[in-house]
Amino acid sequence: MKSIRNCTNFYPIPQSLCSCNITRTSYASVNLHYQVKGKQSFENTGSSRENVLGLKSPIGVRCYTILPNCTSSSTFSNSHFRKAVPLFSASPLLKYCSYSSSSGSSNAGKGVDQIVSASSGASGVNVSDSGVGNEWLDKVKDLWQSVVEGATYTGQKAKEVSDELSPHVERLLDSQPYLKNVVVPASFMLTGTLLAWFVMPRVLRRFHKYSSQGPVGILSRSMSGEEIPYEKSFLGALEDPVRYLVTFIAFTQIGMMVAPSTIASQYLLPAWRGAVIVSLVWFLNRWKTNVFTRALAGPVVAGLDREKLLALDKVSSVGLFVIAVMALAEACGVAVQSILTVGGIGGVATAFAARDVLGNVLSGLSMQFSRPFSLGDTIKAGSIEGQVVEMGLTTTSLLNAEKFPVIVPNSLFSSQVIVNKSRAGWRAIVSKIPLQINDLDKIPQIANDINSMLRLHSQVFLGKEAPYCFLSRVESSFAELTVGCNLKQMVCHVAVKMKTVDATEVVGIPQLVVEIAELKTSLEYSAISCRAHSAVLTDFGGVGDGKTSNTKAFQDAINNLTQYASNGGAQLFVPPGKWLTGSFSLISHFTLYLHKDAVLLASQDISEWPVLKALPSYGRGRDAAGGRFASLIFGTNLTDVVVTGENGTIDGQGSFWWQQFHKGKLKYTRPYLIELMYTENIQISNLTLLNSPSWNVHPIYSSNILIQGITIIAPISSPNTDGINPDSCTNTRIEDCYIVSGDDCVAVKSGWDEYGIAFGMPTKQLVIRRLTCISPYSAVIALGSEMSGGIQDVRAEDIVAINTESGVRIKTAVGRGAYVKDIYVRRMTMHTMKWAFWMTGNYKAHADNHYDPNAVPEIKGINYRDMVAENVSMAARLEGISGDPFTGICISNVTIGMAAKAKKQPWTCTDVAGITSGVTPPPCALLPDQGEKKMDCDFPADSLPIDLVEFKRCSYKMSYYV
Repeated sequence: MKSIRNCTNFYPIPQSLCSCNITRTSYASVNLHYQVKGKQSFENTGSSRENVLGLKSPIGVRCYTILPNCTSSSTFSNSHFRKAVPLFSASPLLKYCSYSSSSGSSNAGKGVDQIVSASSGASGVNVSDSGVGNEWLDKVKDLWQSVVEGATYTGQKAKEVSDELSPHVERLLDSQPYLKNVVVPASFMLTGTLLAWFVMPRVLRRFHKYSSQGPVGILSRSMSGEEIPYEKSFLGALEDPVRYLVTFIAFTQIGMMVAPSTIASQYLLPAWRGAVIVSLVWFLNRWKTNVFTRALAGPVVAGLDREKLLALDKVSSVGLFVIAVMALAEACGVAVQSILTVGGIGGVATAFAARDVLGNVLSGLSMQFSRPFSLGDTIKAGSIEGQVVEMGLTTTSLLNAEKFPVIVPNSLFSSQVIVNKSRAGWRAIVSKIPLQINDLDKIPQIANDINSMLRLHSQVFLGKEAPYCFLSRVESSFAELTVGCNLKQMVCHVAVKMKTVDATEVVGIPQLVVEIAELKTSLEYSAISCRAHSAVLTDFGGVGDGKTSNTKAFQDAINNLTQYASNGGAQLFVPPGKWLTGSFSLISHFTLYLHKDAVLLASQDISEWPVLKALPSYGRGRDAAGGRFASLIFGTNLTDVVVTGENGTIDGQGSFWWQQFHKGKLKYTRPYLIELMYTENIQISNLTLLNSPSWNVHPIYSSNILIQGITIIAPISSPNTDGINPDSCTNTRIEDCYIVSGDDCVAVKSGWDEYGIAFGMPTKQLVIRRLTCISPYSAVIALGSEMSGGIQDVRAEDIVAINTESGVRIKTAVGRGAYVKDIYVRRMTMHTMKWAFWMTGNYKAHADNHYDPNAVPEIKGINYRDMVAENVSMAARLEGISGDPFTGICISNVTIGMAAKAKKQPWTCTDVAGITSGVTPPPCALLPDQGEKKMDCDFPADSLPIDLVEFKRCSYKMSYYV
């Protein structure tokens, strides 16, 4: 190894010292005696290291030796060494030398952190003059030097001033008790508060910036090494709790100065302890939330999927809350241990009384971590089978084969064997093939040929057992072969071709007697248009494993089918599988068809969601002032579009988006599942839509729209997951739909405030029939509140509402302008409602502050008839606009059964006018009953153009590989 020869930036080396043949390391601070013998070098026998801010690395390395004419044996002390090399060890941070050593040329270029070891026979010297080579260490060195020098100088001066002023200050305070007891402490408290609010945040931000560049990165870098924004970091989570804690302590201290001493001594310390506990829990909760938010927004970490992370988040939140309550109680002098002892006895009794509920909760928690199934999996437990659509702490929701929701108590899964069909890595198949017999001795050759073919087939799974084929039966005229193998899970619908074969035909030539992978299917369904051409998603690289992105495959397939738009149109068939995808756009004269076992999974990678401009009739996004993410299935300026299937599923995986919305982190409005703009002749039918990030189906600025046989399910707590929202549309029909939603099941819209008024496109000629809705926090049918283009001629009939806030809701406000008129509803059945009817002219959500206060909406011609409701808290809440009442309200033949704890006044009416007939309970005075003059409110007898649309029967035969 080459020895060190020279170093730049060091003090001159005495002539009595020179480079040595046997190199040893020596550190800048020399605290031990050195002994020189012959030509041996000084050696630091302690091998000490200089540490800078916790960094375990040597600052400088030196090796010296005595020239040949030196005394053969002598002893050097630290003092001797310092005389020879002035100030060498005075400040180890000021001067240092880094080096790179090499053995031959192969080790050239090695860095500072490498260890230089001794080697006999070394010669030559090679030293780098580039410093430590670590920019962060340079910064810390300079900063530390400045801080040390400044602090030392400041401390000395401060001590001198303090020693001189202390006697005078003490005399002044002794002579002025108020100054000593009030002014000075208050000044210190206020100063501390100002430092906490204005100085501390800057210090924390500066430290965050420096730590992101150094080894303390755990405070400011994620596990993947990416820098974390300050607001999402450990220090960012610390800022507010510390700031408010200091402020609370300061002001309570000031308050206690004027309070009686008994109160101060009794309550001050408990209050401070409580504040410290609250601040600590607040900080931990903020930091936890930041960590989980980053984990959920990024890839799965440490084998945890998103559901597990969400479960951990909830459990940790509950744990922090319980710890905080117990700590606060203890700080306030409450004997928590005694309460827990007494509560334990009552807890046993409570556990027996609520064992079913507790069993469901415990099973739910267990499933969150053991994950026997996930959302979207098809499972079977006992006699229950279906697709998992929601997992709660007490119940799990499935969709059965008929697409009806099945609510299963979680405790059932603890006592039943669960078969998860979606997680099968392979699937066994056995088939029997009859063969004509001419020569029995040739059948073994046939079996070998089939065996060989199966072994080489790409869809045969060889991990468990080899394929087999053997003679299982012999009769006088035929023989029978039994063929078996395991298929990969992707082959979930496999066709086994079987044919009777003469043995002589296959001898010596491997025939595809059994061909696995090609699936032939036929489709038959009703649609507004049939297509002349058809393609399968897998032909364009689609992979239905639920993990591979298919956004490009979808768009490539659709773009390829554009060539047929003017030649009979085209259909894209989505086969069985889980197809992860971001947003993609449709084309004219096109059908998207989902197999019954096809699931479109909306990607949670935001880069797969293009950002669009705000809708012109809204002027801004609904979630944020900017634009909006494109919907999962999107289209604009199209003609003749069909999205249908055999109740195939579109899963929006909305939990990620809901969390971002609740935390106010979205820059753009959340995507919808299906949105078609400026389009005519639309059919959306026979689909299941789950967990949309926001609205589910949103036709806008379109006409001639059919929406049929749709099942929509979202958690009832999910934000803005409206079911179907026709928006500035003409001639629309919605029928035979089942909707469970966190918002309105059907919301009729036409633009927002001045933007909708300027755009001026109403929603009109709308039919809604045979709709079932569950929405505990919203309405079955809502008109508005964004109705600034106008809403006219809406006809709803045969509606069922279950556990829903209101049956029909009209919501508007001053500034909306336009009108809601000619609304007809009949044959509605309602169970467990807050209101049967609700109208309000005071819905104050505005796009911005530039709305026209003189734009007053006109509400008239509202007709409700032939309705029954039970378990209703309040019959109606009707609130018009002062000076501009809602008029022409007609309600007839309506019976409302009130709940046991219903409002004492079932009707509230202000600024409305109309009539009623045969209504129970009796309505308000503003809607007088017609008494013996029985009458029915209007419902049009004519048909709208959309009711006259004729369907075609479309049939297709196709084969595809899965």
